[in-house]
Amino acid sequence: MDELLKKFYKARVRYVLVGGQAMRLIGMPRSSMDWDFFIPARDAENLSRLNALSELVGPAGFEPATKRL
Repeated sequence: MDELLKKFYKARVRYVLVGGQAMRLIGMPRSSMDWDFFIPARDAENLSRLNALSELVGPAGFEPATKRL
């Protein structure tokens, strides 16, 4: 996971780590091993930086959200 976070940092991808791993990092004991990220859906520039990391997103890439959920 360190490698992924370093790639996000180097590419200046904006994200927030949420969920169990975020809780673990602040000292709460967690057995969950999954990582959950929030990446702003309407930030086209940020999604472009994320898409530039093609080995992470695969051929489909990410598109900006066009409407509120």
